[in-house]
Amino acid sequence: VCVKVADRPPVISPEMRISTGSPKTLKVFIGLKCGPRTASGHILTRDMDAIDWLAKYELYSPDKTAIVEIEAGKRFTFQELNKQANRYAQLFTNLGLKTGDRVAALFPNGAEILFVLFAATKCGIVFLPLNHKLAAPELAQIIENAAPGLMIFDNYFRTLADDVMNLSPGLRSLALDDLRTEASWLLNPGPPA
Repeated sequence: VCVKVADRPPVISPEMRISTGSPKTLKVFIGLKCGPRTASGHILTRDMDAIDWLAKYELYSPDKTAIVEIEAGKRFTFQELNKQANRYAQLFTNLGLKTGDRVAALFPNGAEILFVLFAATKCGIVFLPLNHKLAAPELAQIIENAAPGLMIFDNYFRTLADDVMNLSPGLRSLALDDLRTEASWLLNPGPPA
């Protein structure tokens, strides 16, 4: 990602493309152009000085394509991307994570990485991607040093995640499928019990 430093915030082009074919590479192509500030000003997240670019693009271009998973043939609009990031952000908050906490992520390349990354950013949480090619003791060392409040893993890496959790007592974890289910429940909670 190339970022041009200027006295004005960058304007992100309406499309990011992700290549998910190989676990070796995650290609994200984001075009940036510097443009003037909008008349309505910045969209701020909580009490931070950071701009929620994703919410801004949902507001101005909700139906434009934000992400394309090339091999899977999936497309996500800015509205879908922001909605999913907001669901995950709400779930992180419900789990007790707060600004400055860390979320470790152990899953293959794909849009989920960006969903979790944007959700963490919205909450002021540090996103900690884990390399699935490392052995469990190496990942456990990273976990020990970074002290994440939660590790999210894909079921594809369940054996590795279980080994890491056995070496990292007290580490809270959540399977990516469970994260999706919980995030869906936040959108459609159903009738009260």
